[in-house]
Parts: sequence; structure tokens; C-alpha cells
Amino acid sequence: MGLFTAKSLRASTIVATLAAVAVLGFVFAGDVLARDTGAFAYSGRVVHVVDGDTVDVALKSSKRVRVRVIGIDTPEVGTCYAAAATTRMIQLVSSKNVVLHGDATQATRDRYSRLLAYVDVGRRDAGATLVREGYARVYIYGGRPFLRTAAYQKAEEGARQARRGLWATCAASGTTAGGTTASGRACDPSYPDFCIPPPPPDLDCKDIARKGFKVLPPDPHRFDGDHDGIGCES
Repeated sequence: MGLFTAKSLRASTIVATLAAVAVLGFVFAGDVLARDTGAFAYSGRVVHVVDGDTVDVALKSSKRVRVRVIGIDTPEVGTCYAAAATTRMIQLVSSKNVVLHGDATQATRDRYSRLLAYVDVGRRDAGATLVREGYARVYIYGGRPFLRTAAYQKAEEGARQARRGLWATCAASGTTAGGTTASGRACDPSYPDFCIPPPPPDLDCKDIARKGFKVLPPDPHRFDGDHDGIGCES
């Protein structure tokens, strides 16, 4: 083999090696796989629960990531059952070691740059638990079913039929988990714990399934008769 040919082969080998390293660096840098695939698994500890479907996780590499849980949607802050969903997520995952599993059918991140993943605590799927117990609904983004869709939908159907959680509480006043009434009316901000539409009609405590909920001025339905900030005290 001539000297020129040998040098060329060595140069080609070096270039190929550098290219491979660069690719690996892109794939694994920051503990996040390439953006066009959701196939990953990372271990970490939940350091903060933002709300029922969003948590902050410190990965083993010490990098902190915000995670949007795949496959579920919990009520927005200030709407029916939002506080309950957040509290339940805290119970399930706060300060616990978790495994974040991506889904090959989904993107790696959403438009807010949050990592999209299932949050598994041991053998328990936190998202599926929220759906099963009535704290969340199944959420399919962009019409692209996720790998656990069938199991999640079965869990939601069970919660609906048993009228667990939001399926009982939010439906009691004709509301949905999204913060509006069935007719599209907004929830009144005087009642932040769950969704109650503003008058008319004027509702009484007998019309509301929940008791002892938080009331803020001006309290248009006059649920807080003694003005102590608690409505429909039993």
C-alpha cells in the first residue's frame, strides 16, 4: 500500500470516528434523545410538581427537566378539580425516584420544550393512576394515539362509570374538567376549588354536590352566608 493511500485511509478513519462521536454527542447530550424520536428512558427524582400533568425531575446527571406527562390532561389551575389533581400527583411522585419513559409514537418535546414522557414510580404509572381515580382525562395529541392508549381509555371508562373524582364533582353542576359549563359558559372565579357557573340561574347549596369549599368575593350565589370564606358548610 502506498504512503498516500495509507494516509488517506487514516484520515478517513479519523473523520468517521469524529462524525460518530458528534452524533452520539447530539443524541445523548443533556440526557435528551434526538427531537424526532420519543424512544428513551431516564431515571431521576421528582423535585417539584407544577400541576396534575406537569412535573420537574432532576435526572441522575443532575440536569433538571420539566416533564409533560403523556396521555393525560388534568383541569387547568382555578377550574373544577384542578387543586385535587395537583394534590394527588404530589402524593404519587413528589420527592420520589421515577423512570421517565418516552413513546416512539410521540415527539420528544412539546411546543413549550417540555419533555414528553410517562412517569413511572416503581411499577405504578402515575398518569394512568390519575385517570383511573378520576383526576384526569385521556389526552391524545394531534390524533396520534400513544402506546398506552387502550389501557388509559379503559381506565377512564371505569372512572366515568363509577363517577369517580371529576366525573362526579364537576358534572354535579353541569361542568366539564376544562373549566366551562356544558353549554360553554365560564366558571365563576369566586369559587376556585371547582367549576360553578355564574348566575343566572341563582344556585343554592342543595344544587351543589360539594360542601365546605373556598369562596372569594363577591360570591354571586351567596354560598358563604357567614362570610368566613367557606361555602355551604355542613
